[in-house]
Amino acid sequence: MAVAPYDLEPDDDSRWQGLVEEKETLESELEELDQEREELQIKIYEIENEMENAS
Repeated sequence: MAVAPYDLEPDDDSRWQGLVEEKETLESELEELDQEREELQIKIYEIENEMENAS
């Protein structure tokens, strides 16, 4: 019987857990970067407004 590539052998549990933890870490980092990007976009918008008002 063929085994699907996503099927895990019992000895793959630790590797699987490591992948789950890495995925969660990367998702958390991505969320933080998204928030930082949003904050920077707001600062850029504010600077552009100041520049328009100064001219």
